[in-house]
Amino acid sequence: AKAFRGNLEAQGVWDGTIPPSLLSFQGNLMHFAVEPLMKAVRSSSLRLTGTGEMQWSVEGSLPSSGHPQLHGPVRVKIQNGQLVGFDVVQAVEDALQLSGPMGKSGRATEFSLIDVKADLKETELIICQFTVDAPDFTMGGEGKIGFDQAVKFQGNLAVSPAIGDQIIRRFPLAKVVRQNGQVVLPFDVQGTINEPVLQLNTKSLGAQLKKDMERRLEKVLQGDEQELQQLLQDGADVLKQ
Repeated sequence: AKAFRGNLEAQGVWDGTIPPSLLSFQGNLMHFAVEPLMKAVRSSSLRLTGTGEMQWSVEGSLPSSGHPQLHGPVRVKIQNGQLVGFDVVQAVEDALQLSGPMGKSGRATEFSLIDVKADLKETELIICQFTVDAPDFTMGGEGKIGFDQAVKFQGNLAVSPAIGDQIIRRFPLAKVVRQNGQVVLPFDVQGTINEPVLQLNTKSLGAQLKKDMERRLEKVLQGDEQELQQLLQDGADVLKQ
């Protein structure tokens, strides 16, 4: 079939018995327009645009009332789009309480790719792997989305070198989370699909700082004078913050 400007191919089995009836189905929807599909699935204050691909292999039962009891893997890819109504870079800026925009200002997040591997588990979607490639950041993580629209998600967000430099100028301790030239921030997302709230994972940041300090103290105890002087300076920055 033609669906949402894309091509749908699917097959399945329904036993046709008295509810709860059993079913299984597999399929893919290729090169579809994401925005009209999202509007058809659920209304939201956020808009998601782009071109998508989706594959699934799901089985379960259809009760006479309530939600279908389905489970199975789902894979979704969305290319070259925008999440309109939520700016990830702005959310990072707010979480760090930074003044002035670190990236492009505006209530939208541009991306080149969103890739989601998930498992449908009756009343929620378990996100096994979630990656986003965008001009100002890359993101990866895992979590779940409930049929009640509740979102719980955690992962890491690696910002571009330019944004990372701005963060380090404000928070020198952010050097601890710099990996291969990028500042990598652990984060949590909670709330709902309509109103996601991004927060820094301060517990994870604290654990990384503790590990870094233990490593540096070991070098000082082995007689590294240069490390001692640098540690004293960084210690002053710690107290100021």
